[in-house]
Amino acid sequence: MFYDIGPNIGPLNRAILLDCDFFIVPAACDYFSTRALKTLGHSVANWIKDWNLISSLAPNDVGLLPGKPIFLGYVLQRFRMYGGDLSNAYKEYARQLERHVFSDVISVLREVDADLARGTISQFKLGQIKDFTSIANLAQAQGVAMEEVKGGTENLKDEARIAFRDFAQKVIARVDEV
Repeated sequence: MFYDIGPNIGPLNRAILLDCDFFIVPAACDYFSTRALKTLGHSVANWIKDWNLISSLAPNDVGLLPGKPIFLGYVLQRFRMYGGDLSNAYKEYARQLERHVFSDVISVLREVDADLARGTISQFKLGQIKDFTSIANLAQAQGVAMEEVKGGTENLKDEARIAFRDFAQKVIARVDEV
């Protein structure tokens, strides 16, 4: 089961994360995403530490959330391409995001429990989903996958299908690894 939760650190997201087996961070190639990673990493680490304490005090016959969400990785999103690669402005944010994912999420979670973030930095980059603006809007309005929209170019639909297929395969492989 997948939950797509909003970008906040409220109580609902805390409960969902403490109840999940794995989590993935979608990261837009922008300044705010690089800043948000620090808050996310420390918040999740603190939630897990708090949960470990609370669950140790709970009676044995009480059902508890697992409280051990494993970080599978991140996916770059909302960027533009130029000549088959990220445009220069987005490339710099992609580099910053990789550094911040390591320092602000992976390292922080590993301080709590090494099993929360297993793997090498390259294994944590699960993919990249460029900005499919026109067909993304059509897909939302029509309630279908991007490759099935009425409108848009076949080339763009194929790109979307391949990008999401590759991302899904990488997620499945990561789940099998950890």
